[in-house]
Amino acid sequence: DIQDGIPERNGRPTLWWHWGPAQAINAGDGMHALGRLALLEGESKHWSPKELIQAVSTLDKACLDMCQGQFLDLTYTERVDVNQEEYIDMIGKKNASLVRSAVILGAISAGCDSNDLDNIADYGFKLGLSIQIRNDILDLWCTDHKSQMSGDILNKKKSLPIVYALRNAKGEEKHTLGDIYFKRSMENRDIEALLGVLDSIGARQYAQDTLEELKGDCLAALADLTISESAKDNLVNLAIFASNGTCE
Repeated sequence: DIQDGIPERNGRPTLWWHWGPAQAINAGDGMHALGRLALLEGESKHWSPKELIQAVSTLDKACLDMCQGQFLDLTYTERVDVNQEEYIDMIGKKNASLVRSAVILGAISAGCDSNDLDNIADYGFKLGLSIQIRNDILDLWCTDHKSQMSGDILNKKKSLPIVYALRNAKGEEKHTLGDIYFKRSMENRDIEALLGVLDSIGARQYAQDTLEELKGDCLAALADLTISESAKDNLVNLAIFASNGTCE
C-alpha cells in the first residue's frame, strides 16, 4: 500500500494513510516476525524438526517470491508491452505464492500425507492465481469508480483484462488506450473510456475463461488427494468461488 500510494483498501483507510509510512513499515516488519514466531513457538509442539524446517522455509520463500513479484508489478506500471505470460509470472510470485504457502502450512499442520503435498501446493498456487484474476475483474467492473478509490487502476497497474487489451486492441481502441496510458497520470474519467475498450474487445470474457481453466486445474490437483471427502468438498467449493467473476 505504501509503495502503491493506496490510501484505502477494502473500504478502510490503509495503515500508512492513517498512521504514516514509518509506522506502517514498522508494523509490516513486526508482522513478518510474528509469522515466523507463530510457527516456531506454536506449531512446533507437534511437528517433527523436519516439518518445522519445511514450514519456516515455505513461509520465507513465499515472502521472497512476494518481494520479487512486487518488483515486477511496480516495473510494469510504466510499461505497455506486458504480455499475459509476464503477468501470470508476476501474480504467481506476488499473490499465488502466498496462497500456496498458506495451503502447504495448513496441510502440514493437519498431518497431511507428504505424498499429497505436491498436489496441495499446485492447488494453492492455481487458487492464488484465480483469486487475483477474480479481483482484477471485480475491481474493473464491480466497483463504483465515481464514489470509491480506484488506486490500482489510476496507478496504471496491469491487471489481466488490461494486459489482454494492450496486446490485442487495434485501430481506434488502440489509440484510446495509448491516450490513457501515455498520460503522465490517469484520472477517474479515463476509467470509463478504458472500460469501453475492454468491453469492445472481450477482455472480461478472456479473464473469465482463464478463471475457468484455472478452476479445472484446481479440481484436477484435488482429485487424487487422500483426505476426507468433506475436506475435499471445502477445497472444491473454494476453487469454484474463486472462479466466479460476477458482481454478486
